[in-house]
Amino acid sequence: MAPIQCIMGMGNTGLSCLRFLRAMEKPCCIMDSRANPPGLQVLLDEFPEVPYALGGWRHDWLMGAGRIIVSPGIALTEPCLLEAKAAGITICGDIELVAQCAKAPVVGITGTNGKTTVTSLTGELLATAGKRVAVGGNLGPPALELLTEDAPEIYVLELSSFQLASTSSLHCKAATLLNCSPDHLDWHPSYEDYMTAKKSIYHSCDYKICARHDPNTMPHDKHNTIIYGLDAPISENDFGLTKHRGEWCLVKGEQSILPLSELALSGPCPELNALAACALVSQLGVSVDVMTKVLSTYVGLPHRCEKVVQYRGVDWYNDSKGTNIGATSAAVQHLSSKHAHLILLMGGVGKGADFSVMQALLKDQVRHVILFGQDGLAIQQALRGMSTEYVSTLSEAVQRANQVAKAGEAVLFSPSCASFDAFENFAHRGNVYKMLVKELVCS
Repeated sequence: MAPIQCIMGMGNTGLSCLRFLRAMEKPCCIMDSRANPPGLQVLLDEFPEVPYALGGWRHDWLMGAGRIIVSPGIALTEPCLLEAKAAGITICGDIELVAQCAKAPVVGITGTNGKTTVTSLTGELLATAGKRVAVGGNLGPPALELLTEDAPEIYVLELSSFQLASTSSLHCKAATLLNCSPDHLDWHPSYEDYMTAKKSIYHSCDYKICARHDPNTMPHDKHNTIIYGLDAPISENDFGLTKHRGEWCLVKGEQSILPLSELALSGPCPELNALAACALVSQLGVSVDVMTKVLSTYVGLPHRCEKVVQYRGVDWYNDSKGTNIGATSAAVQHLSSKHAHLILLMGGVGKGADFSVMQALLKDQVRHVILFGQDGLAIQQALRGMSTEYVSTLSEAVQRANQVAKAGEAVLFSPSCASFDAFENFAHRGNVYKMLVKELVCS
């Protein structure tokens, strides 16, 4: 009898693993720590023959498995996984299955912030160049679902630290670590472990795309490294900014791509995100002409410093994708160039982050912080010395922001936290925020 494939987690990723393995006629079982996981009814409808367990991890199933496939939210430090690993049982995630089965080159993108924007932009650049491209991973469809479509010429995958930590044989044609700052320290044992997982994207990689200003993004092996940054490129294959006819331009070597004033991409660090995407596709047959065309029209994704409305002289911004300290700090820096003072709305699930480091980052730009959600009170303690207040819900936070914001200021909703204390995901949270703001304007 073939060895059992034991899947941990019954969310979208776990179900995608189950579909993939059952299509290959592999015997499977699946389990979830929750008593009523979101994918249970799908499992019962599609795979009534597959054994399942709820409300915890079946030790006997795990120790008898030929392989354990772990969903991204489950820490590899779970005692049952450590025991299985010590017993010699293979443990991997969905990206490892992709790495073993993909028949086309993979472009891999990771980083604490900006990876969804760069992944989407990279896909747009390749598609405009006439490539058949499949985009997914940590955004959009689970990566395994891309393997069931008509075979593309290139896969573009956004990869989280969770996914990379459970992957060992991924080979990328081109890969980038955009940036690295503390995040997910409730999952990773340390920041060093988190950074090691991120940097593993460079293992067995043809071209490594790195940010010149951030040494944390640099691989140990700098062979075939392409560098980008907000200064002049050093070589003809590198990307950066130079003045051309009196205007700052995005450039490849000495070739002008686009005047900075014509870049359509919005949100924090649009120049860096654009340069990273261009550097990635430069080794995949995408011309400078295509880069010019796409960068002049591609505006980016919602929930990233997205302006919602101006009301009574106050600009309201939705940065619900700001799920960590680095993202919120980038959003504050981005908007502080346009507004003398900000009212900042923060809160949710803090993921073990040390929010005290934000005081120095926020004190000159943020006049008042309104905190809400599960870890709002703890964050308020970490920001003592700043002007703060705590309310229970996002709705109350919006109401208070409307009361305290002055004409000429901006209200920035950048939670710096995960959303799952009260929302399905960051997009649901951002849509609720936009609805609350629009209701405020119409009241």
